[in-house]
Amino acid sequence: MLFALGGEPGSRLAAELAVPISGDTILRRVKAVPAEHETSYRFVGIDDFALRKGHTYGTILVDLQRGRGIDLFDGRDGAPVAAWLKTHPGIEVITRDLWAAYANACTVGAPQATQVADRFHLVGNIRELVERLFEQHGSALDTALESPPTADAESRLETASTPVISSEQVPTTPPSVTTAGNPNTLPELATVAPPVRSHGQQRRQDRFDDVRRLRREGQSIRQIARALRISSKTVLRYARSTQCPDWNLGAPRATRLDRF
Repeated sequence: MLFALGGEPGSRLAAELAVPISGDTILRRVKAVPAEHETSYRFVGIDDFALRKGHTYGTILVDLQRGRGIDLFDGRDGAPVAAWLKTHPGIEVITRDLWAAYANACTVGAPQATQVADRFHLVGNIRELVERLFEQHGSALDTALESPPTADAESRLETASTPVISSEQVPTTPPSVTTAGNPNTLPELATVAPPVRSHGQQRRQDRFDDVRRLRREGQSIRQIARALRISSKTVLRYARSTQCPDWNLGAPRATRLDRF
């Protein structure tokens, strides 16, 4: 544990363990330990890490069989990874993320190895697809999740929907007189129900309203994009539109889930 922490951190831990030792002594002991002979690797993991997100990255190689790091490289262009893999022909399986540079490096450096996407990115991709699917069929899910009415509720609903006509409400119009000939009788207008919005459409409408409101308050396109965490192109398109675009208010489109 002291060797893993290094100089001053190891010295502080040693003091807590009642074994006072200086950081320089720990470093000397670490350098005096003979280096382990490099063993063969069968299962290797490759991933990147950020020293400064969006600017400076590095690459780490991990021995998945022993659960320990193998090497670190600057950048994530894949060239050092390909060179390292060529010197270790015994690798059988490589787990990596979906970065194209790593895929090319594994193909060039270890063509005999099987490339496997790591679990983190697989779970993330599944989550995104399921979330997108739920947004597309949000209204159908709401209908399916509604609790069915009970027998008492159905009977009350039928009673309320049946009109009760008293003797005072019976019309006194002679049978020979029809409403068609009465000029004072207006035809009953059919009401059209507004289209039902899905979760995705409602969220898009709310975002559209927020963009228009912030734009009226004088904020710039870049400020709105940062505040709402959307692209500047989307903010510009919403700002120029009079209504929320990309709506599908017509009949629902056929999908592969309809038969289920």
